[in-house]
Amino acid sequence: MINKIKIISNKNIVQKKTYLYSAGFNTDKKLNGKERIHEELGDLKMLVKKKVKIILISHQGSYIMKNTVHFDFLKRYLQKKLRTKIIYIRNKKINFSKDLSKKIKYGEILLLPNVRFYKNEEKNSLKLGKKFSDLADYIIIGGFSKAHRLNASNNSLLNFKPAYLANGIFKEIKKIKPWLNPKKNSICILGGEKKEKITLGLKNFCKIYSYIIPSGVVLNSILKSLKINIGKSKYHGIKEIRIISSIYKKYKKKILLPKFVFVSKGTNFKEIKKIAINNLNNQDNIVGFFLSNNMKEKLKICVKNKSHILLAGTPSLMKNNIKYPTIEIIRYLEKNKKRSLLLGGDTVSDLNFQGNKSSGGGSALYYLSNKSLPLIDTMYKNQKEFNVI
Repeated sequence: MINKIKIISNKNIVQKKTYLYSAGFNTDKKLNGKERIHEELGDLKMLVKKKVKIILISHQGSYIMKNTVHFDFLKRYLQKKLRTKIIYIRNKKINFSKDLSKKIKYGEILLLPNVRFYKNEEKNSLKLGKKFSDLADYIIIGGFSKAHRLNASNNSLLNFKPAYLANGIFKEIKKIKPWLNPKKNSICILGGEKKEKITLGLKNFCKIYSYIIPSGVVLNSILKSLKINIGKSKYHGIKEIRIISSIYKKYKKKILLPKFVFVSKGTNFKEIKKIAINNLNNQDNIVGFFLSNNMKEKLKICVKNKSHILLAGTPSLMKNNIKYPTIEIIRYLEKNKKRSLLLGGDTVSDLNFQGNKSSGGGSALYYLSNKSLPLIDTMYKNQKEFNVI
């Protein structure tokens, strides 16, 4: 379906019009994860050059979690990169109408407050989506990192105005497509705290990858499902544990478990020790693991045959200077760069890898598991309805 959708380009930009650009600048004040900003710069430069008015919206944090932030830091960075005037509206109470665009001239950008300041944004409110769409003549949806989310600023607004897909999303999908159908001897290293790593990742990757090396909370949860004592280590909920039990019974030979893990006493990461997987006590916290001979052999075969490697989730607590097995795994990826892929903002930020990376862990996981994305489906319906295609 992605090949049927119109991408924004010089040819289809209408001059003297106002464009609402829904970006995916989900980064913190220190600008960690700038890849998500850079993904959008090409299209924004094109719009500036075409002398249209640009209303720019994005998200960071969550209204529900009460961790939203203002975008002063984004304005400074974007203005430096785009070299045009950017007016930032800090006041959350704004007039949702095209009159708002009178604040800027053609070729300038109006940056609106963080959309996560609005109560029903994450609930895909149709009413809020209509308000966003009222700001412009056309809509452009960017931000691959949120392409799997059903949010008002990303999804429901597509009910009201003709829209185009950003080039950044198209490029990200094209980049990760080879990992939809990995070659024989392929390996997926799967970790992370989000339940989707189980309900989407483990469930689907066991079907298409030759081997799975679980890490982090995914590993802990598998051990928990096998009634192995994991001490104080984090693990997924009861629902996910049940799913894991069913998956493990079917794909036991594919899922490679370590014989030894690295543990700390609670959150004291200064004292790390290597311990057999069946010898953990109730105070131990798994922070990494030791690559078994079987894992190393499978990784060597994978690299030798130039098969695909997918790394979704940092294998150890790198932020706490727990380097194993992460640095060992990265060595295998470095030997097989063209067919190795890192998923997600945190994983990409944690690791020094110069190969293939995806800006959106959740979206990439969703796409590689389902061969589709909610945004692509909604965009296709929009373009059919408004005669864009």
